[in-house]
Amino acid sequence: MDSDYQKNRDGIRTADKIHDSLKRVIAGKVDLAEKYKEIVGHYPTSVTI
Repeated sequence: MDSDYQKNRDGIRTADKIHDSLKRVIAGKVDLAEKYKEIVGHYPTSVTI
């Protein structure tokens, strides 16, 4: 939720760019949003899902 990661750059939130990059790298191995939901009980609000 760091403010730097919530900034829009070129119309896309920085956190979303990072999330998309990680999804490509770990494709099929783990869904980060689902894992987060398992741990805290809800989807993260810091990225667009």
